[in-house]
Amino acid sequence: MSYLVGIWCNWYRGMRTRPPVGHGIAIYVALVLIGAFGLAGAPLAAPPAADRADPAPDAHTDARVDTLRIDASQVDTLATFDDATVLHRDPRGRLYVLDPERHRLYVLNAAGDRQRTIGGSGSRAGQFSRPAGIDPTNGQTLLVADTGNGRIQRLDADGRPLELLPVSHREEALAPVYRPARDERAPTGTGRPTAVHSTAGDGLALIESDARAVWYLDRQRTLVRRLTPPDVPLARWQPHAIARSAPGDLWIVDAERPQVLITDSFGSIVSTHTAPSDAGPFVDVFATGSAVGLVRAAGITLHDASTYRARQHIEWPANAAPLRSVTASRDTLYLLAGPHLLSVHR
Repeated sequence: MSYLVGIWCNWYRGMRTRPPVGHGIAIYVALVLIGAFGLAGAPLAAPPAADRADPAPDAHTDARVDTLRIDASQVDTLATFDDATVLHRDPRGRLYVLDPERHRLYVLNAAGDRQRTIGGSGSRAGQFSRPAGIDPTNGQTLLVADTGNGRIQRLDADGRPLELLPVSHREEALAPVYRPARDERAPTGTGRPTAVHSTAGDGLALIESDARAVWYLDRQRTLVRRLTPPDVPLARWQPHAIARSAPGDLWIVDAERPQVLITDSFGSIVSTHTAPSDAGPFVDVFATGSAVGLVRAAGITLHDASTYRARQHIEWPANAAPLRSVTASRDTLYLLAGPHLLSVHR
């Protein structure tokens, strides 16, 4: 700073004795350059702090994050399944549970009472083969990753098929959308879609596990972009689950590593992070209100959906079955652990 003051004084004295040409202009340019880049390549002032924080800090050791410990006595069992793997909730409070062994999607009320069974084994429209992903959207239409049949199905609330999208493991070979009402055929695909989620503008984001890719499609089901973390080799990227936050961002977690990829509502990557691996990878991700939950087998970390800052860490009992999938309402956590659908009031 003293160097800059000296330059300024010399420039000012020169201005009083001769016109501001040559020397004056050169010093002025020097001041601008030094102010912009700092001395010796270092900035003169620290840049302002970013509004958005690390999306997956280690909540186990971060003293700023509140911790809630769940006791086994707080847990209620709502239902039991053969092999339930994925749990979701729609805005009306209905719960959706995928059971890939039985090739079915179960619809339940908030008390765990079964209201409807959708699917069944087969390749016809409306039937499933080991489905692995569900997005109930607004409760009026359902998106199902029909993994064994290599396609995405869009169904109405009663399970009637509205749209089929056969999926290949190569994005350039995506098949045209098929409307079941116009044809009796029910095409299948060669890929393995394992998750699907609606996006802004009635688009789709889907995970194709063989290609290790997240494909972002527009409302015409045309591929817009392929999403991969810019700093992770493709061989180490295994996208597993997707959630859409209230602001419209997509949160995508890795099956093998505690990695989070966040995109904006148009599919542009805005953040990536790999969390400490001592607690294991994320098994699920869900959105609830203004928060997004990152789920591990032993607990959940809730993050602010706008700033990405961790709000709360929820510890699952150590002697309980590991968590598989989680969703939440305003005052209740719904959890799949082992074969059971559980609830915890919070």
